[in-house]
Amino acid sequence: MSAIGLYRTELPLIQRQGRPREESLVQFHAKVLRSVDEVLVRLPDLDASTGLTRFFAPGSGDAKLGPRGVRVLLAHPDMLALQLRALMRAGEGRELRLAVPAVVDPLDINHVREALDNAREELRLEGVDVSHSPKLGVVFETPASALLGRELMVEADFALLGLDAFCEHLAGSDADSRDPRVRTLATRPHPAVLRAIRKLLQLAEGRDLQLTVYGERLAEGAWIPLLTGLGARRFALRPGILREVHGRLGGIDLDLCESTVERSARAKSAEEIAALLPGSWDQ
Repeated sequence: MSAIGLYRTELPLIQRQGRPREESLVQFHAKVLRSVDEVLVRLPDLDASTGLTRFFAPGSGDAKLGPRGVRVLLAHPDMLALQLRALMRAGEGRELRLAVPAVVDPLDINHVREALDNAREELRLEGVDVSHSPKLGVVFETPASALLGRELMVEADFALLGLDAFCEHLAGSDADSRDPRVRTLATRPHPAVLRAIRKLLQLAEGRDLQLTVYGERLAEGAWIPLLTGLGARRFALRPGILREVHGRLGGIDLDLCESTVERSARAKSAEEIAALLPGSWDQ
């Protein structure tokens, strides 16, 4: 394996009830970072569903809309510093790419970058090879981050789009809802989502910034051809859906994708989009 499109770092935190030791984190992450040529690392994206009482008091709110991602990292600077130190030590001598989850505005990136600079200077004084400055990326998942896309891309070195959360937040829906109407809003292509993604892809192209899309939606229905039509060219897929999505990409008709997404982005509802999609796209 030469590359890992998205390495999630929550597991050792959850296993150690939110109190891992730096040395154990270094050993854990080094097995991944030193086994491939390129890794895109997402900093811990924790929410109340983890049950970690160190970070989340009982009744701390909805797991998806309460404290989560960068909000938790910045609320616990000792934990953020520990993660950054461990990752830089595990990837010593390599160029790291660290993505910040659930970003809302540029201050989130700036605060994490400040913590990164401080941790890097500490390690330099300790004799660790930190000659390669880590790249810091933004994860687009919230409406606020989409509206501030231009400003966030000025501060970031690369970008990711968390498709599942982005669809849910933009449509005010929940893919886990028992109500099929709410669930459908979170999973079916909606014109508002397509337009927002198109804007982000255009901004990224204008700044020559790499944007990667990830999420379970990529294995469902028309998402891959629609995203391809919008201009997405990088996807991070878990192994379980890699073969399926790769097969779809192999037989894709780019002209059909672009013409269909152009009409779909002008639609007024998810139902109107569904009527526009080719039957071969397996809605």
